[in-house]
Amino acid sequence: MSSHGVLPYKPARRVTFTAGGGEHCEIALSVGLISEGPSGNKSRMAASALSGLQILKCAEN
Repeated sequence: MSSHGVLPYKPARRVTFTAGGGEHCEIALSVGLISEGPSGNKSRMAASALSGLQILKCAEN
């Protein structure tokens, strides 16, 4: 079994919050990290995780 590749994609989880400027935001996190191989480049995996973050909407109240 290979120690690198793409992990299975899972449905996005939506999160809503209010930003400091009074903006109401909704974001979606998709779980689909890319493993970089046996050495495990954690910073690159973190970047891959962040690339799955999508801002769905952000509007002032």
